[in-house]
Amino acid sequence: MPTFAVLLCAAALLVTQGPDAAPVRQAYSASKEYRLRVTPGRGGETTGTACRATLQYRARGKRPETKWEVELVNEIAPLAAFVHDSGRWVVTLDEYRMGGAAHTLVVYLEDGEPGREWALDELLDPGELLNVERRGESLDWRHGARQVGFDAHAPHFVIVLENGREIRVDLERLELIESHGPATRELVTPATEMQADPKDPLLTLMEMLSASEMSEQLAALLAGGDPNGPPAMLDMRMADSDPEDPNQADPPERSWAWRVLNWLDSPSPDAALRELPRPVDDLPDPRPGDWVNYIDWMNTHTNAGTAADLFEQAAEATPEFDMDPDFFAEAMAGNPQTLADPDILSWLDRNVDGIALLREAGMHDFTGYDLRTGDPEDTRLIGVLLPTLSKIRNLARAQVILGKQQEVAGDYEAASREYLMTLRSGGQTGRGTTLIEGLVGVAVEHLATDALLDLYAKDVDGQIDYVAQFAQYDDYQVPMRPFSQTIQFERAAMMDEIQRLYEHDEYDGYRLAPGGLREFANVASLAGDSGPDAGMFAVGMALSAQGFEKIRDGADDFYDQMTLAATADYPASHAMFQAIEEELQTTRLTNPVLGVLAPSLTRASMLYTRGEANRRAARAVARIRAYEQAVGELPQSLDELGEAVDLIDPFTNQPMIYRLEGDGFSLYSAGPDMLDDGGLDYDRSNDSGDLRYWPRTLPDHD
Repeated sequence: MPTFAVLLCAAALLVTQGPDAAPVRQAYSASKEYRLRVTPGRGGETTGTACRATLQYRARGKRPETKWEVELVNEIAPLAAFVHDSGRWVVTLDEYRMGGAAHTLVVYLEDGEPGREWALDELLDPGELLNVERRGESLDWRHGARQVGFDAHAPHFVIVLENGREIRVDLERLELIESHGPATRELVTPATEMQADPKDPLLTLMEMLSASEMSEQLAALLAGGDPNGPPAMLDMRMADSDPEDPNQADPPERSWAWRVLNWLDSPSPDAALRELPRPVDDLPDPRPGDWVNYIDWMNTHTNAGTAADLFEQAAEATPEFDMDPDFFAEAMAGNPQTLADPDILSWLDRNVDGIALLREAGMHDFTGYDLRTGDPEDTRLIGVLLPTLSKIRNLARAQVILGKQQEVAGDYEAASREYLMTLRSGGQTGRGTTLIEGLVGVAVEHLATDALLDLYAKDVDGQIDYVAQFAQYDDYQVPMRPFSQTIQFERAAMMDEIQRLYEHDEYDGYRLAPGGLREFANVASLAGDSGPDAGMFAVGMALSAQGFEKIRDGADDFYDQMTLAATADYPASHAMFQAIEEELQTTRLTNPVLGVLAPSLTRASMLYTRGEANRRAARAVARIRAYEQAVGELPQSLDELGEAVDLIDPFTNQPMIYRLEGDGFSLYSAGPDMLDDGGLDYDRSNDSGDLRYWPRTLPDHD
């Protein structure tokens, strides 16, 4: 078993998250041969399920073997978990939403059975207990802890508190050993930590050079000197991998993200990627010195036909938004007094032409606008303009306000059609090629689904024919462009930047282009007012040292892994996205283009999934109320409505949570944390709680 020193910076991220951090879902042994998968439990007397965990072992090149699967003592899930490299022990810490107030430290044995559990007052001294930070029912006792992990030299689990005191558990005897002195023994590096290669020439050279020397070297390069610079500076080449060198960092193909992906039911991630049908399979390779026009390529995947023309005309007909935000929010909420205000009526009047064009555009096929930059000579994909998006979103708001006015007038059917048209506009917008088009499409659809659900809540007398309402969704709900395709267009933007960083070299093939580095520095904000700084010099060194092929291949590998993640359901894809992006933090020195420009696809995936949950929920409520109108009573469960995708929560891939409550019902999604919190309102600050769709809390306008 390999032994490493603990990297305290990385450990700090693990042990100082506090009692409200997300529950742990998987953990690895130091060698990554063992993986613990945790399925959180769900609260509730009638629908509660136990927290379960599975320990798998995987020898290199073989399929994973399940060692044990058991119920954990946690009600929901632990906050942290550690797997010994021998697989003999698993240690969990704390309880989600309870912190150290429950299941503070639990040791599970080789067969998965709990060996022993320690409460917080058994681990801390009386004086330390007095200093524990309390947050509701949670006790944040590990804040500032210096080390947490297995001892590298003995079968012990060790926690070094912020005050330097060591808590040591003998795993064989299941006994607590206390030491009041500072820790003196090495811990096995947690599987989530990544170590830099101590022989990394980039790090070594950066330590040798002062910031002023770096700036001088880079200034000489940018001034038009030898692009390769002194051999020791900008013409370095990484040494070939030595599999026998125990100090060498994992090669790229055995990176953490690779290991995560390798747990899929396939011989290897490479095989999985080969079998995966590429959503966009004609992306041209970047060509330094003879740049691919990726804008033209992107436009082959759009149709600049009738719909695109109408959308652009609608945007041109839309006035600038100049309303007071609070006043406008009242109108969006359906306040009758605000809806009748002259300012709102005037604003709507100025948007009449745009709304008419938006309705007409929604009736045509659309797969995105043709992309262009402000300068016809500029072919840089990162510089494309999308001036229509904010205008389309404002028109969608105007459509919603028109619907609210129709509600006040008692014409619920007309209001419903207005909201369904808004829903269609959002789906159309989301069919564009860029990530921002997708996210704006999600936002527009959110306006529509919120308005539809509020309308259903106001319809206490059943004025809407829900059978007909439900049927209309097929006409107005347009599928957005798949997220896996959008990732390919993000890949194109990355490849466009990479090709501009290099130029041909008659001896080595490619070399760093001074002009390309200057442009990249502007994009990445690496150059200060006084000129290039040390950070920019380090970027130049990395780009030169790695070379065009490695930078390109590293970016390709990143987007291949992201594509694979995007094809999985949310529980799996979320973990994969997080793992890939965490690994990205370790490659900023060796692939700064990826480190600077790669988008946060974990967040984008969550927003896309939430948009899908909103669409399904609105349609599900219409289906439930249609059943009620036809049968005379609410369904006892969603099973009575048959199998339908709009009844499935995309965050969990399980049915949405439906309960009868008095004369009504509740319907909600578990939300981004994938936990049933009993219908607790969603908290945007930490993506916790549930997405509660029904019953609706309508504003009181009296």
